[in-house]
Amino acid sequence: MKQHLSQMLDALIKDDEKGAEVAFQQYMVSKTQEQLKPEQEEARQEITEARGERIQTYSAWRRACKQKAPDVRFDGDKDICNASVWKDGKPIKAVGEWDGEKGYVS
Repeated sequence: MKQHLSQMLDALIKDDEKGAEVAFQQYMVSKTQEQLKPEQEEARQEITEARGERIQTYSAWRRACKQKAPDVRFDGDKDICNASVWKDGKPIKAVGEWDGEKGYVS
């Protein structure tokens, strides 16, 4: 990141508008990637938990199901819930199950 800033400053000093713009774009990309890392790590942990392990919270279980199948449909609530993919008004694939305390993703 510091490298991009120094490139941008050098380009500005040399009155190189194009070089400064490129350096700024590189800086913004690196800054955006840094901000995404915690969210990506959380998503990775949820996927890991979803692979045959029990998930501890209802919201984490719902996110894991959505990651597994973006078109998932939830039938139930925090007390008990099933997640499945539907087609033509019928469930065609089970995605997960919440028992009120822990969840599973298949």
